[in-house]
Amino acid sequence: MMRIRLLVEAMLLASLFSGWRPACASDAREDSSPIQNETVSRASVILLVHGITTDTADPWDAWGKLQSDGNWSGMVGALEARGRRFGGVICLRSDRRTLPKALDTAGVKGDPRTADFFALEFTPSSVVDGLAAKANELQSCVAILREYCRAGKVTIVAHSAGGLVARQYMQNAIVGCEYRHA
Repeated sequence: MMRIRLLVEAMLLASLFSGWRPACASDAREDSSPIQNETVSRASVILLVHGITTDTADPWDAWGKLQSDGNWSGMVGALEARGRRFGGVICLRSDRRTLPKALDTAGVKGDPRTADFFALEFTPSSVVDGLAAKANELQSCVAILREYCRAGKVTIVAHSAGGLVARQYMQNAIVGCEYRHA
């Protein structure tokens, strides 16, 4: 099982840095609808979407953890080691629905608006919410991230059940959760 996980992580890193795409890349999409009241200042930003976790107090095992030395382990650390800048963890809550208010910037170096990638942390009730609620949360996150970073597109990199959430969102499978692709 560990070999498969490492292979998948290696393929993700390869796709992010070398332009390599899996054979099913035609199924992958990016949200590229116009940003309201803003001009686009860069082409895209990456959003990491984790799978469903049973411990909502500690969902970060999928992408890494902030270490005591201020550096990240896991995928976040690997991406930073290759020169990509991490912008933080987006934690949408009822009282925090905008950026930067919903952004946890622990371990972030520099201005998060110019970072290369972010991670989404689903709400604590995500264990019981179901995929539809998570797809709505993803839609909100994509919209506010595009506006915050002034990016034309958000590329979604999903792990485990996060892929199911992203697929529901991108297939317009949820009423009231519209995916737009130009």
